[in-house]
Amino acid sequence: INFLDWMKTTSAKNFFFASSSEVYGFPNIFPTPETTPLTIPDPTNPRFSYSSSKIIGETLSINFAQTFGFDYVVGRFHNVYGPKMGFEHVIPEFIRKCVKNEDFFVQGTGTESRSFCYISDAVDAMILLATHQQSKNEVFNIGTDEEIEINDIIFQLEKIHNNKINPIYKEFPNAGTKRRVPDISKIHKLGYKQKISFNEGLQKTYDWYFNYHKSI
Repeated sequence: INFLDWMKTTSAKNFFFASSSEVYGFPNIFPTPETTPLTIPDPTNPRFSYSSSKIIGETLSINFAQTFGFDYVVGRFHNVYGPKMGFEHVIPEFIRKCVKNEDFFVQGTGTESRSFCYISDAVDAMILLATHQQSKNEVFNIGTDEEIEINDIIFQLEKIHNNKINPIYKEFPNAGTKRRVPDISKIHKLGYKQKISFNEGLQKTYDWYFNYHKSI
């Protein structure tokens, strides 16, 4: 709200709002297009406070822009990953368990799937949307259509780490959607292309986190 209030006082005429795939809640259309209704599955579950903030942010951004006469673009990022992404996401957690030889607990059954987008591809998409004339006042999914099961990540890490992984599956009561794969045909029409495959991105990410954990 502070940013949007500031927009009214400046000569800037367009802005990019970084949203998230989480706004779709538990989608039932795959790949999931931008026209899918935004939902908050359970407002009493703190898990959905993040997606709620993104839905509110999108709504405010669009309506402020329409009311005060500036342009917006909304980018819904889908599972961006890579070096320096922190330590509380599935890929860095899995890598840490490999490097430190920890018990390999996995939330869920391992059949849950996501479409992971390497950080440089996400940056390319953001720059494209921020500068393309045909992106103005539109909403775009940002990600890949390469759907990856959690078990596939484990399998690839076994090969990269060159050691057997014995996953221990456990129930997770506040789990998100079982599947997440975006329809990216809309951003494709603007010229966006994925450059880094999941296997290549996972290797790059593993190398960074491996060196980090070995250095501390």
